[in-house]
Amino acid sequence: MQRDYAEVDELLKLLVSLIRAKSENPPGFEREAAEVVIDFLTRNGLKFEVYEKEEGRTNVVCTIGSGRPNLAFICHLDVVPAGSGWSKPPYEGVIEGGRVYGRGSTDNKGALASVLVAASSVKGDISSGSVTIMAVADEEQGNTYGIDYLIKEVGVKPDYAIVCEPTSCNTIVVAEKGILRIKLTSRGKLAHGSRPHEGVNAIVKLSKVVARLEGFKMSFEEHPLFSPPTLNVGVISGGEAVNVVPSLCTCMLDIRYLPTQTPTGILKEIEELIGDVRRSDPLVDVTAEITEVNEPLVTPLDHPLVKLVIDSSLRCGGPKPMPVGIGGGTVAKPLSKAGVRSVVYGPGDEFMCHKADEYIEISQLKLAVNVYRDIMLNFTKYLKV
Repeated sequence: MQRDYAEVDELLKLLVSLIRAKSENPPGFEREAAEVVIDFLTRNGLKFEVYEKEEGRTNVVCTIGSGRPNLAFICHLDVVPAGSGWSKPPYEGVIEGGRVYGRGSTDNKGALASVLVAASSVKGDISSGSVTIMAVADEEQGNTYGIDYLIKEVGVKPDYAIVCEPTSCNTIVVAEKGILRIKLTSRGKLAHGSRPHEGVNAIVKLSKVVARLEGFKMSFEEHPLFSPPTLNVGVISGGEAVNVVPSLCTCMLDIRYLPTQTPTGILKEIEELIGDVRRSDPLVDVTAEITEVNEPLVTPLDHPLVKLVIDSSLRCGGPKPMPVGIGGGTVAKPLSKAGVRSVVYGPGDEFMCHKADEYIEISQLKLAVNVYRDIMLNFTKYLKV
């Protein structure tokens, strides 16, 4: 019992220190938070390496053991800007009512603290295989200085990975929708603002297409792990000056699609919608092009990695985590592209991410420590190279 109290005290002190190490992205500077991790690892006799693609964009990689399979636990050091609307200081780590409040408490420093405490308690007990703890940079802005850099340039590649993003410790994310970005470009004709009839307003013409997108329904076959696909009009840019009829306007679409769909098929459907708008207004000159594709991720429900997490939770007195799919993206996507089978499991409510008064339940932090520790001690019984 005394050890339990000491461990919780250590856990909370570590999380508060991580929250106080401001690591907003943008602008992106993870070094201060990384130094908290480095101090913890050093005090607990754990070996680690530090990697930076650019100064201050710090990644810390700690490996326990040297054999295979290698299982990685991946957390990120960066947080989104605090923003406004907080009733508590966002970078103090306020402990109140069984919760820890602060930016990054749920996304993702709470899980990082739980993983580190778990790892420090098993450092001498991993006799086969190896465990790697990765505290990475740049998760909130595209992974360029974090997991992508570690995989592609440093050569860090585990056999399996658990991405420690918030799932309230009662679900396991085994699937993620694909991410498709499409750019719409509207071309018009310049004219003086006082004589709009002499020009063609590219903004107005594009707005006709955008208005139709609100009721646009993509063709798809249902998938048991996913809700229907979604489309968001995220950015519109256009116009030279307020007194000029604009000749160019662009718009970016963010589409989250299912494994039963294809990017080219979705593009064709949008082009058909544009064609329908053009039939009612021949001056609509709008084209669509794909600018980014991030394919869907699906881990089979019967994969040993899924069973490992479920069994560990049950052994620790936690709930039986339910496998689910999500519309958002995690570092499981780039890991999957590199051939690393991954699932997402961690403490914290995903709906607290990026909000004012972000918090994490202490009870979930404690459960996560126990589950992560159990996984570290038992993963070689489930996973093979």
